[in-house]
Amino acid sequence: MRASYGSNVFLKFLGGESEAEALLDLVFEGKVEGAVSGVVLSEVLFGYLRLTTNMRPYDLKRKLPKMNVDLTPIRELLEPFQILEVAPNPNELFDLVNKSGLLPNDALIALTCLKEGIPLVSFDSDFDRVSELRRITAPDKLLTK
Repeated sequence: MRASYGSNVFLKFLGGESEAEALLDLVFEGKVEGAVSGVVLSEVLFGYLRLTTNMRPYDLKRKLPKMNVDLTPIRELLEPFQILEVAPNPNELFDLVNKSGLLPNDALIALTCLKEGIPLVSFDSDFDRVSELRRITAPDKLLTK
């Protein structure tokens, strides 16, 4: 099965949550073809920078150019995931934000999954507002169609 992963799965994994680890292990073990959107890639990298530097966004923005943050762990974590490069029609994005009440980044993630025809692995129940989107939160659900 092929599935797109949401940023909260990676961030919960980095925080040590076993449920997230079990979902990611399916990709690492080759049982699931994992993918991420560009939005998720950006959110995960930003979350990793915040976790490793323990800085607020404004401070990180100012100090990051002078820092040398080791990005190897996050590179390795994301390496087996295909990057989905889907550019939705702006009207589709606006319509989904209005219809579902999702924030724009989440709407982009949902539209990417819908255009690719794949489910979203995420702990964020906000995605349930998109009735056409299949959201998965447990490994056994990911292994069954």
